[in-house]
Amino acid sequence: MVALIDTTGVLNLAQTAAMQKDMLQRGIQDLFAGDVQLKDLLKFVDTAGAMNYKFYRADPDNQAVAGYGNINEEFNVVSSELEQVEETIKLMGNYIRIDKRISGDSSLAEKPGPVQMRSLLGQMAREFNDAVVNGDAQVKFGTSGSGGAVFRPDGIRQRLLRASKYKSDTSFILDAGGIDLTVQNINTPNVRTLARYLDELIYELKPDAMFVNRYLKAILAAVWREGGMLDTTQDSMGRTFLKYGNVNIIDTGLKTATRTAHNLADTTNWVNAWETAAGVLNPTAAAGARFTSIMMARLGTNDFHAIQPYAMRTDGPTLLPNRIHEQWMVDWGYGFVNKSTNCLGWVKNILVG
Repeated sequence: MVALIDTTGVLNLAQTAAMQKDMLQRGIQDLFAGDVQLKDLLKFVDTAGAMNYKFYRADPDNQAVAGYGNINEEFNVVSSELEQVEETIKLMGNYIRIDKRISGDSSLAEKPGPVQMRSLLGQMAREFNDAVVNGDAQVKFGTSGSGGAVFRPDGIRQRLLRASKYKSDTSFILDAGGIDLTVQNINTPNVRTLARYLDELIYELKPDAMFVNRYLKAILAAVWREGGMLDTTQDSMGRTFLKYGNVNIIDTGLKTATRTAHNLADTTNWVNAWETAAGVLNPTAAAGARFTSIMMARLGTNDFHAIQPYAMRTDGPTLLPNRIHEQWMVDWGYGFVNKSTNCLGWVKNILVG
């Protein structure tokens, strides 16, 4: 069930924010969306409060067939086998607590509440960027305020690594054979070889986005720009994105806001960190064994998209029983769906360091 409908039947984050009449709710959604890399591309289906999302899809290994029949005879009926799929929504948010005496300080140029809110929303956006790529529903992510284990939804990487669970088409998972794109060995033939893998996947998958870490993006952009192989586009906030083969190149950046630069020796805070040749994250890999990959996704309600039970919301300030602290809460739930089994692709085993 879709609560808010545009011409495609769902809304992206920018459109969701624009629909809000309450300026506070619109403000927090705008701030959050501003740091989300897929804010214009990723569509959200509103589950109308439901915390899970069920749908049927045809088993890709047991499809209906196009048959023929004769006059006065029935067709030979061969229907697709349908499988029911269920995706679960995960809750994300936090509380902000501020001493009301500080909030009431008339000498402050800006109240501490908005400062705290911007910080929280920025961290939530970066966590969401990471979850799109690296979310793992089988690995404990942390604990709730009551001590219970919490998990993230499976992102693109796990939907490809667990291809049997998600029925992901493994013909869209390409091994680049350890192609050497290290700075000292990068050359036009190697870049052309990688471009051949990408072109093959783009032709078959027809993706909307490819996810590249900042180091590989810088290498490829320098070579591709010289060869006139890059184009640019802008999102609704005027940010410029590179495109290759008419596919948006998404630099997934850092997992959290930090003063630390992109550290090549330890990419723990990178969304697209160093990997093994098989595509498993290995952020502290030693020089000579630093691999990376390029993931692709075709985005839409019949392909890879997100779900939410309601738009991100906040309430506050509420004066706590201690009569000292004011509290705000930010509350949101989301999940991911690959409704199609052939909407995700991967070129892995690329040596970059």
